[in-house]
This record gives sequence, structure tokens and C-alpha cells, in this order.
Amino acid sequence: MEWSTGERTGAAVCAPAVLLGGAACSAEREEPFSDRAVIEVDRPVAPVDEAVRIRVTDLAPGQEITVSAETGSLHGDRRSRAVFRADGKGVVGLARAEPPRGTYGGADGMGLFWSMKAEREGVGAYWSEPPHQRPGLDVRLTVTGRGAGLAERTLTRLQMAGGLRHRELTVDEDGVAGTLHLPPKGAPKAAPALVIGGSEGGDSMRGIAALLASRGHPALSVCCFDCEGRPKELARIGLEYFAGAAGLLARQRAAAPGRLLVIGSSRGSEPARMLAQYHPGLVEDAYFHRGTPQGLREAGTVPGITGRLPGYAAIPYAVGDFDGDGRDDVLARPREQGGLIVVSGDAKGLGRGRGPVALEGVRASYVRAPAVGDLNGDGRDDVALRTPGKDRRVGRVTVLLGGPGGLDDGRATVIDRYAIGLDGRPAHSGDRDFFGLDLHIADLDADGRAELLIGTFGFDQPRKDAGYRILSGTEPGPSTTDRRFVATKDFGG
Repeated sequence: MEWSTGERTGAAVCAPAVLLGGAACSAEREEPFSDRAVIEVDRPVAPVDEAVRIRVTDLAPGQEITVSAETGSLHGDRRSRAVFRADGKGVVGLARAEPPRGTYGGADGMGLFWSMKAEREGVGAYWSEPPHQRPGLDVRLTVTGRGAGLAERTLTRLQMAGGLRHRELTVDEDGVAGTLHLPPKGAPKAAPALVIGGSEGGDSMRGIAALLASRGHPALSVCCFDCEGRPKELARIGLEYFAGAAGLLARQRAAAPGRLLVIGSSRGSEPARMLAQYHPGLVEDAYFHRGTPQGLREAGTVPGITGRLPGYAAIPYAVGDFDGDGRDDVLARPREQGGLIVVSGDAKGLGRGRGPVALEGVRASYVRAPAVGDLNGDGRDDVALRTPGKDRRVGRVTVLLGGPGGLDDGRATVIDRYAIGLDGRPAHSGDRDFFGLDLHIADLDADGRAELLIGTFGFDQPRKDAGYRILSGTEPGPSTTDRRFVATKDFGG
């Protein structure tokens, strides 16, 4: 008997067998394979914030390949990879193909770029050199199959357009450290952007500023710490430093008046939010992005927060999981109304579930120094705020406990110096006790209920009893009887 293998795309073997009186044939086929491939890219040179379309062609139908991306900097290399199987035409389109294995999952035409990882620990930013020194970054794409190289191609990603102007700023000359990027002369005025980095330190956001300037926006990347003229560590960074940087940027001729925006990355989002809170004349609105497995994605308008919804313009004030559902909520201060509002987190995004809840019992225009933490150990975040009393010379702190429905001003606890057994009266109309000037919530004894630390300066001789009143966390909230005092001088202040 003769056996035919038919069309041959690999080795095939067929042998006769007798099973229960019948004949059967078992066949094994090798995986289809082409020893060459072509990498097609619609734009080999493109700005780093624009997507490119990548296809691998000239493969055998069903062929398995690995596509890798690699880029290098002064501080080390970064790589990514993804495994694909060609379609019936021998093509892999990265925008539609879902890799079963790799550094990212799901169909994503730019997945190889954002999922790059450092080869070793300690490698710094994806783009470490200043934009004016290295405006383009080369990314090498390779295609391999069965351990053999099939194709290779290099793309260039641009973070700075031609014609931009830039100036290095110093604390001595400009009052701020960072880099100012301006669009080409003659460009129309546009919203200026102040860009603030996070805990990495240095002028880490200069690439983002250059990219914004390439889009026509005057941009200033500000160095918070770890650069000349600034502290070595992220500590004691005054808000006025950022306000000064914002003012410098707003005065540029290319800056459209009244349209300043602030972008904060990681810890840099804290001064960005505080600028909106304490300098509303500089920063007019808040816009949110959500973290996703593919990186930051626009969350769009946020009901109860952004000024894009009539009657709901509010300034983000504090963030915490106030209802214990595992999603952060936002405590905000309306611009044109009294009280505070709570905007709840939801599976669909911030403010997409139940509507904003008004806390009308708290006078928002004088609220200061918010602190967030779990004071009573119920697994929900609580908030402590410095609020005014009838006698504004005597400070007070309002504590709002979280619950199943979130924060409730009906359960508010008000604490002033007299509530915790302190005496002292203002000596004159300008005297202040500064009770609650600085607030912190921290579980100092690790019992699951955080303590409330209330900073105070006292009357008459502020330095004499300056320090923190520490109130123990209990089930009803911070205790006014179980307390202790730590003077500033005891920890080097």
C-alpha cells in the first residue's frame, strides 16, 4: 500500500494501522515556517506621543514569531517582547493581534513601546538625556522564529520638534530650577504648562515639557529637589516655590493669559493639587487620568470635580477610601458654594456611580490642612480638617469619620484646645493659638487605629509649647483623654 503526503509545508508521516478491524492514519505536521520576514512601519520617524502602525509580513500562514523592541540610553537598555501567530495570509498586524505571551497582553499597536522594561535594577528614566541634546530616540525592532533572526528595523521616536527654544533656569537667577521650553517665535499664544516630577528628583519631566512645547504650549519642567540650589531630599518643599515657577511661566509672551495648567506626576501631583486649592487665581480647573494596565488613560470630565459641568466646579482637596469599597473617593471644595462635597469612586470611574454628597456642616472657605487615615480601625478612611470656630483666634479641628455611605458631617467631632484640657486665652485681637496648623494621621502604636497628631504653637510665646498633641485612635474616633504631647524641640525642630 502506498501513502501520499499531499501538499508539503513541513515533514509529514503517515503509517497504516489496524484498530478494531478498521484502518487509521495518524499524521504529524511541522509548524509552517518562513525563513524571512518584512517589518512594515507607516512612519519610521514620528513624535513619541503619536502611534505608529507596525505589520510583519512575508510569513507562512500560522507561523509563530517573537517581535522584540529595544532601546538604549546612557544608563542602560530597555526591552520588550511579544509572541504572535501569523494569520492565513502570513501577516501579523500589531494593532489587532493579541499576543499569548510577552511583556503586555491584549491587542495594542503600541504595547511594545510602553511595556519596555529595564534589563537591570537602577536604570533611570526611559529617556535620560536632555531633549535638546537627544531629540530622537532609536528603537530597534527584531523578528525571530525558531531561534533565528528573520527581520530587523530601527524606528526613531521624537520628543522635541525643530525650532523650539529652551533655557536652563537656576535658583540664583530665576528663583526656580528647571528647563523652560518655548514654541518657535511667531507661534500663536497657547495655554502654558507647568510640569512637576515625582520622587525621582531632578529635572525629570523636561522631556514632557519639550513635547508640550512641540505642540505649541510654553512649558516649564520644574525641579523640586536634588538639583543645584534645591534640597537634596523630598522634604520641606514650600508651595510658594511652585507658585513662583507658575508665575514665571505665565509671564512668558507665548503664554495665553488665564489658561495655566499644571501637570503633576506621582508625588508631583500633590503640589499640582495644592496650587489649585490655594492659588485658584493661577490654576482654574482639574482634570483626571486613571491608571490602567496600559498606563494612564484620560478619565474625561469628573462629575462633581471638573469645571466642565455647570454648577459642579470644585477643587480636589483630599483623597481616601471613605466608604471602604476598595476605590478612592475625593473630598472637594466647591468654588461657588459653601460646605464640602464627596465624589465617590466607582468601577466606571470617579464620580460615575452615585452623585456627589454635600457636607454642608463644614465651612469650606476656611478649611485647611487635611489629613486622611483610619482613626477607628473600621477599614475606612477618615478625615481631619482645621476649621474655624466662633472665635477665629482659637483654632479647632473637625474630624469626619468614614462609613458605609462615606463621610458624614452628621458624625463630625470638633476638637479645640479646651476639649483636650488645655488652658490659655488670646491676649489681644491678633493673638492666635494655631491649634491644628499642621495635622497628621498615623498608626504610631500599630494597633490598627491611627493616632491624630495636632500641631499647635500656643498663645503669647509660640515657641514655648510648640509641638504636637497626639490623640490615640479609638472605636468612636480620636480620644480627647488618652493623649500625649511631643515638643518640636524633642525631634530637632
